[in-house]
Amino acid sequence: MCGIVGLFLKTERHEQELGRLTALMLEQMRDRGPDSAGFAVYGDDRDDRTRLTVLAEGVDVDWGEVCGRLSENLESEVSYRTILDHAVIETPAAGSEARRWIIDHVPEVTVLGFGHAIEIYKAVGDPKLVAERHGLAGRRGTHAIAGYNRRTVNQWLRLREPGDTQAPAKARRKARTGRRRRYEGLPSAKTDTNTDP
Repeated sequence: MCGIVGLFLKTERHEQELGRLTALMLEQMRDRGPDSAGFAVYGDDRDDRTRLTVLAEGVDVDWGEVCGRLSENLESEVSYRTILDHAVIETPAAGSEARRWIIDHVPEVTVLGFGHAIEIYKAVGDPKLVAERHGLAGRRGTHAIAGYNRRTVNQWLRLREPGDTQAPAKARRKARTGRRRRYEGLPSAKTDTNTDP
């Protein structure tokens, strides 16, 4: 089972509370499945700069070198900051060009998104811990979206520790049960449900 929450603030006086409130909402969903979580925060909108969020999951990246090459290619200033395995890259150049260059020249990373105000973070683990590690509670802005994702059986099989036989079996049971519930009472594929003449 998956879940998503969102918060849109209509007044500036609450913008400093956006991250804290979103983190609390995300934490409330953790009972549904502590497998992975992510969030997007819209804050500090600057029309003169594009912000790209890039994920380097499981690989070491020399962001200084990457941003130096990106700066040369774009013929524009490029700055970056890192949060765990994410990098937030900012440039006054066109975001689509920066995104395309990163995809073409740093294939081991994933560009999660780009825009003037958005930052996106995602990771495997308990939603509360993902929020804490990536500093969600301290973020400010106008709106945020957060969610979690329950892992499938195949994902559990790839992630389990050697010798851990419980997680895949439990995941398989839940998947079978969920499929039966989902398809009970639905018309079969051969049934014509179109009522138009």
